[in-house]
Amino acid sequence: MNNSPIRVRISVTFISLIVTFAAIVILVNYNNSLKNSYELSDKIINQAAQSIIEKTKYYLSKSNTSLKILGNNNKTYNIYDIEGLNREVMWELLLSEKHIASVFLADRNSNFFQVRRDPKLAIRKIENVNGKKIDFYEYKDKNDITLGYKSSLATYDPIVRPWYLNTNEKRIHISKPYIFSSTKKLGITISYGSLDKYGNKLAVSAVDITLNTLQEFIKKQAKSIKGEIYLFDKNYNLITSSKDKLNNHFLKNETINKNDFEYFKLKNNYQSGDFKGIVRNKGDSSIFEISSLELDSNNKLGVLVTIPEDIVLGRTKEMLLITIVISLLFLSVFVFLSFQMSKMISRPIAQFADDINDLRNLKTDKELTNDSKIKEIYQAQKSLISLQHGIRAFKKYMPSDLVKILIDTNQEAKIGGDEKNLAIMFTDIEGFTTISETLTPLELTHHLSIYFDEMEKVISKYNGTIDKYIGDAIMGFWGAPVDIEEPIIKAAQCALAMQEKLTELNNKWKKEGKAELKTRIGVHFGKTLVGNIGSPNRMNYTIMGDTVNVAARLEGINKNYGTNIMVSEEVYMRIKDQFTLEYIDQIELKGKTESTKIYTLKA
Repeated sequence: MNNSPIRVRISVTFISLIVTFAAIVILVNYNNSLKNSYELSDKIINQAAQSIIEKTKYYLSKSNTSLKILGNNNKTYNIYDIEGLNREVMWELLLSEKHIASVFLADRNSNFFQVRRDPKLAIRKIENVNGKKIDFYEYKDKNDITLGYKSSLATYDPIVRPWYLNTNEKRIHISKPYIFSSTKKLGITISYGSLDKYGNKLAVSAVDITLNTLQEFIKKQAKSIKGEIYLFDKNYNLITSSKDKLNNHFLKNETINKNDFEYFKLKNNYQSGDFKGIVRNKGDSSIFEISSLELDSNNKLGVLVTIPEDIVLGRTKEMLLITIVISLLFLSVFVFLSFQMSKMISRPIAQFADDINDLRNLKTDKELTNDSKIKEIYQAQKSLISLQHGIRAFKKYMPSDLVKILIDTNQEAKIGGDEKNLAIMFTDIEGFTTISETLTPLELTHHLSIYFDEMEKVISKYNGTIDKYIGDAIMGFWGAPVDIEEPIIKAAQCALAMQEKLTELNNKWKKEGKAELKTRIGVHFGKTLVGNIGSPNRMNYTIMGDTVNVAARLEGINKNYGTNIMVSEEVYMRIKDQFTLEYIDQIELKGKTESTKIYTLKA
């Protein structure tokens, strides 16, 4: 057979790989061009993120400082103990920061003091007067001149409001965005707790900040980069973005652009640092960057900036895409040639691997081929065929299940065994010596071979393992090397099936004028040593112990009582509800000091 060496085939394939390598070089150049474009986009996005960070810091930093001053000043249970100082700090903060809607204080006794901008500039007080809570307004102009008064019974209780309840530590707390009830504007509340020396809450100072101005700035920045910008807190609650319209959207617990924003919630924990990359969703690609904004040691915000990839890459991507398409047209020809070559080489190798796997699973019935044109594979196929013949023969000398266990566990057969509860069977042909004298050695071998073949099929059908053939006798067991459910039930079923099969054989042999056989069977159940017995270089997987001896003696006792299947009391107790058995006798078995009851299995 004309077999060319594999190195010749590899050389031809190598030529195709050179062409493929040229294509890779083109792709590398393409990626380098993309990298430059992405670096430019990173710079644009980073600048936008830093602008938002600086603006947000400006919005929040002054209010944070003032809140801490208020919190540290109020060390009693009544905020009106230092009303003048509180009023001075709060009034100055409100007038200096246009984005602050109001500044307010509340203590644990439901006293409330507020300086607010909208809907009218005013000072609001809620305190206990003659046992009643009075809500008092003093309207002011920007020069602190009083314009009028208003009072009524208070219906507002500050200590049940979320900003009060959620502020339990001496640190800044930022609420989720919500609609202010008095102005109908979207904003957030920033609060700070004042605690006594035991950690109990004395008072909470807070500011309401409208997000209109901050959002307009974010929208302007997003428009300049032709992208979108989101501002969110450490729990991924969205504060504001360039997309929402300052309506009741937030109160519905919805997330703006879930398809985009949810991705970043899952993909990144911005508290561990900045994060950037490309996200692809439903055919659209965007370049993004998430930057962290640290307000203090306990509060961080996140800024997410996204720009559509097409806007960043523009014409550069379009030209590079044309280049790569042209290159791919040339490469496709060479890829086709390479594919045909690899197919020619891989087909016999893949078949060879399948054949090896079949042998590993002890499947030896398949006829193997050795028609490869590659010399080395052809030689390997010949060796594999020889190995198949060897394994096929080896299976006839050892239990297949045992061999498969050794292969699956990648273990080497070693001397040793385990004690297990097994069902054990001995069979013997009655009057075999007399029968053998009437047949020639060749006829005897053929006759016995048919008998053993049929009995082996029955034992295998009922998950039994044949230990060995002893002359005309068969020694088998259930429960090893593979554990099975109810091994004694299987053994009993097998014994009955063997007698049924032997009846069929005898009817056939009788018509053919051949010798009929009668088989006696003994079955016992109990603890047995099972494993590899022998020397390190020559061993046998077998069973040993008193249980084995009892099974052998039960088989021999059949001839004393004219029975076919004799079982022990241990077997009887386990199968009496499923089978028909007949009590025979109570005897002392040879080698045993105690008598045992014996039964014959009928059906």
